[in-house]
Amino acid sequence: MSLHEESLVNLLGNKSRLRILITLWKSREELTVYRICKSTGLKRSVVYRHVRVLIDGGFVERKRYGEIFLFTLNLKSSYGRAFKEFLDKTLGKVDGFDVEG
Repeated sequence: MSLHEESLVNLLGNKSRLRILITLWKSREELTVYRICKSTGLKRSVVYRHVRVLIDGGFVERKRYGEIFLFTLNLKSSYGRAFKEFLDKTLGKVDGFDVEG
């Protein structure tokens, strides 16, 4: 496995990061850390740590409005677009899966 592939596996192979990505995908809007915590059940410090990794990896975008940070899937990145497309085609079509949260 190449170094790039290994990095991608490490980034996406974490259950907390996947929960954050799925939460952002399901929301279809920008979320605060509080809302990510509430949706995932993860602690604030855990969310911040994993979101930072996801931003660095190109999967998540952060916007700042004054003192408030909002997070969303990074659709400007090929990784963010590919991940959204994957979830749309898999989880979006599963019977009983509530896309709207």
